[in-house]
Amino acid sequence: MAGHRPNGQASEPPVRIETREELVYLLGEACEIEHGLLCEYLYAQFSLKRSGDEGVSPNELEHMQAWETTLIDIAKQEMLHLALATNILTAVGAAPNSRPARRNGVRSATCTAGSRPGSPTWSTDTARRRSSSDRHAPRRQRRSLSGQS
Repeated sequence: MAGHRPNGQASEPPVRIETREELVYLLGEACEIEHGLLCEYLYAQFSLKRSGDEGVSPNELEHMQAWETTLIDIAKQEMLHLALATNILTAVGAAPNSRPARRNGVRSATCTAGSRPGSPTWSTDTARRRSSSDRHAPRRQRRSLSGQS
């Protein structure tokens, strides 16, 4: 029986990992997701305006500096998550996953084709969804590496 989160929503059932291969596969997925998120937070941080010469008021600049601090903190957390997943991969004798998140497949829940900042499919909703992906990862259908359901 699944429990409930403090906000009243039902929590997701735990994922059962039964083989080393499943563990390696899921940790590889985690590395791809963390790497993709890390790049997006850094992109956002480096994209912020940094002076009044760029057409922002002193008040707006102050807000942007606060956003930059937050984005850097989140990027550091993503780096830590990536390092932890990589360390676990190494501990179980697997090679670290250094592949970037895929943008053309269904494997990475946070990546979809064409949804980069500036692309036609990029929106505030996309940014909001991606920024909360660590806390609210969509439920994935469990797949066996052997191809059996």
